[in-house]
Amino acid sequence: MEEDDNSDLIIPVCGVIIGGSLNIRKCWVRPSLMSRNKYSTCQRLSDLKEDDVVLYKPNSFKTFLSLTSTDFEYLLNIVGHKIAKQDTNYRKAVSPVERLSITLKYLSSGNSFSSLCDVFKVSPQLISSIIPEVCDALVEGLSDYVKIPRSQEGWREIADEYLKRWQIPNCLGSMDGKHIKLQCPPKSGSDYILFIYLSLYFPKKKYIKLNI
Repeated sequence: MEEDDNSDLIIPVCGVIIGGSLNIRKCWVRPSLMSRNKYSTCQRLSDLKEDDVVLYKPNSFKTFLSLTSTDFEYLLNIVGHKIAKQDTNYRKAVSPVERLSITLKYLSSGNSFSSLCDVFKVSPQLISSIIPEVCDALVEGLSDYVKIPRSQEGWREIADEYLKRWQIPNCLGSMDGKHIKLQCPPKSGSDYILFIYLSLYFPKKKYIKLNI
């Protein structure tokens, strides 16, 4: 009886194999994205920095990523080793410079993943995983620079500053937030994500806490 059951299973499995229903991946990187190696994000950022050196009012780099090249290098030194990936036999990994650039461009513009794909030559599917990873690395890497008080005295100093500067009693921070809402196309799956920024400020307009 057991042999008959096994025979019944073998027949449909053979039919699937013979019929060619098993999908075989034809390529790991689509041809339209292969040009990333010809003019990479690293080369583009280098050109923008050269523009800033030549131009009287340097603003090319900041226009592209909404921060200066110095600030970009500073962030890259903090999170670069956290977001680096290994190359494989099938494709070259997206570099830390490209990963940070994609994330900063998204956070500053709110562009769709498809639009970012056109700019950086990285697939929307990969971008959807890059951005959360880099955001987590930024939050972790900047935790030593953006801190909340750990004692009653620390919170009391903030409350006193609010009372002195803005005449607001018993205030421990100013919270602000921003939603980046993307309308999901049909059958887009997890490629489109809603990001929420929450930030808490000191009375002197300094960050206490930032979360993405």
